[in-house]
Amino acid sequence: MEGGGVVGIPINIDEIKHALTVVWSSALTVREALVRQRQLQGTPNKEDSSQLLSQQPENYEIRVHGPAVSTCCPEPYSCYLQPRRSKQAISPFKVQFVRQDDESWTEFRFYFVRNLAGKPAIGPDEKKVEFYCQSDSGPFKAVFDLRKMTRNSKPDL
Repeated sequence: MEGGGVVGIPINIDEIKHALTVVWSSALTVREALVRQRQLQGTPNKEDSSQLLSQQPENYEIRVHGPAVSTCCPEPYSCYLQPRRSKQAISPFKVQFVRQDDESWTEFRFYFVRNLAGKPAIGPDEKKVEFYCQSDSGPFKAVFDLRKMTRNSKPDL
């Protein structure tokens, strides 16, 4: 499936259909939505919120979350980003697994460098970036349309 900063993916694991959400969470638009969600839930943290919104993250961050994320991503370091034009796969340098207290929702956080050998890892002429991940039931991908992920006519990554 293709989209802007958030892509939903249905996958089948052991004949049960699960929905995963793949989010480009380093985008300012997504970070603003996260702060607003915390406000609506009554759990805002002004210090965290201002820091989250005031600086661009040093790296790209992709989050994959849903009820079966630990089953669908058993080898998280086998996941990668691939700009369509350059075709150069970008592997995560760090992966975090986050489980909520009630364990009904879990996520993987993938961190990718913004620069490779002094050049942007995702060039300014890229139109789409694919996120690939190997799961127990086969590979899945999410396609991010960078033309839809803009802010003030600039990429919001």
